[in-house]
Amino acid sequence: MIYRDNDAFIVSPYIDDKSFKREYTVVGGTCLVTGVSITEGQDPSGYNYVGQQKSIGEGGGLRFNVGRKGSFGVASWWNQRVSAGQCTFNHAPGKLNFAFNVDLVVHLTGGNLGSRIARIRLDDVHIGQGRAGTSNNWWFGGRHCTHIGGDKVRIEGLDLDTNLKVHVDVKRGGASNPVNHFEFSNYRVANTHNWMSLLSSATPLNRIVLPGSHDAGLGQTRHCNPQGLGQALSRTQLHSILGQLNHGARYFDIRVDYDKERLVTYHRTDAYGCSGEYVDSVLASVNAFLTSNPSETVILKFSQTRDYKRDPLVTKRLLDQQIERFDKRFRQATVSNLATVPLGELRGKAVMVFDYDEHLSKETGRYRYRDGTLGGDLAVYDQYSNTPDLRRMLGDQLSKWQQYAGLGQCYLFLLSWTLTPRVLTTPDTLALAKLANADLPEALRRYSREYGSKPNIVYIDAVDRSVTSAIIALNDFNPALG
Repeated sequence: MIYRDNDAFIVSPYIDDKSFKREYTVVGGTCLVTGVSITEGQDPSGYNYVGQQKSIGEGGGLRFNVGRKGSFGVASWWNQRVSAGQCTFNHAPGKLNFAFNVDLVVHLTGGNLGSRIARIRLDDVHIGQGRAGTSNNWWFGGRHCTHIGGDKVRIEGLDLDTNLKVHVDVKRGGASNPVNHFEFSNYRVANTHNWMSLLSSATPLNRIVLPGSHDAGLGQTRHCNPQGLGQALSRTQLHSILGQLNHGARYFDIRVDYDKERLVTYHRTDAYGCSGEYVDSVLASVNAFLTSNPSETVILKFSQTRDYKRDPLVTKRLLDQQIERFDKRFRQATVSNLATVPLGELRGKAVMVFDYDEHLSKETGRYRYRDGTLGGDLAVYDQYSNTPDLRRMLGDQLSKWQQYAGLGQCYLFLLSWTLTPRVLTTPDTLALAKLANADLPEALRRYSREYGSKPNIVYIDAVDRSVTSAIIALNDFNPALG
């Protein structure tokens, strides 16, 4: 037999085929061997053993020094530990040259991590080598993996720096990429639906960093004027309210209109724009979500009740009637400042705040909202930049961050990371959101360190766990449940 340098590479797919830049970069890591199966006679010197420590090189390289000869025995060893649906091929191997059971710690940066180097622990991974035709093939799987199509598995791991469970997608080699590559992509927090369960119940609201949704009801549009252009300028979200909740958003900007005999969310200027989700659907979604996820809390901010060609008092009265039927309201008559209420008292409830005076009652869970740093039952410093230009927005919001941000204050600071389109002269809202959100993870990482403070709410368009993961990670998580 001949010992071979069997090199596999943990890499990231190219962003495109022109720049040859990769979405993420693997900058190192470790590999602990916890189990091994090698065809008889292919490691006579015993180079490979349980407890062996290997290094993942800066380019993601991982070497297995062993001979190559296929056998049914190695494949059987693999099949006893990894089901077909838990590996990149989505079927069982017939023969394998060798197979290793390993615990990996992969150092990953780039993509939605910005320049942060995440140490991702992936336990009970199985890596094997077989043969197909005239070339070797490489297998990747494990009990924390699920095949998701496209020659990929989704694996659950742990971000050792944030103590958050995360998901990473892994694509096998030989599927339009080099055969010995494992392509890592799509890093994000795994449990965005119940991430607050990891926070201590003693944590007050003003010490939590919340993903926020701008014009939250516009994940769907209806009754647009003009058709097409109205939708392009008005649609701010990719998902419904329920979808955004599952993607981690916890602060929602709800703007209410009474249109075509129903209460709807909206994004309009005078006659132009679109209606969004129906308000009763919004409330039903929040109710169902909190029932399924009692560890969470949600802030619903009702504002900008539309007054175009209608009496806003009628809209407010109808909204109050719908809210009366919503049973997940946080209610505390003695609260003087919602920002200081501990999470334990808010879990499983929606905090409802309004930017108007009608129908308010602490006893029934209807609280006064104020823009700024003082007043009401909840004060939120919320000043958007009103520009489609990323640099201008960045300069404006960072200035406000320096002046007003900080956990534990008597108000909440909202970082408004949104770009505002101009009719016919700029990309649409979702295209601008993609541009802004791409810069967000690095901005959060860099400036929270540089300024020594964090925002309470990070307010975005196009809410998605690929973006909210970076916001959620700003929190200080206690492994012990509060």
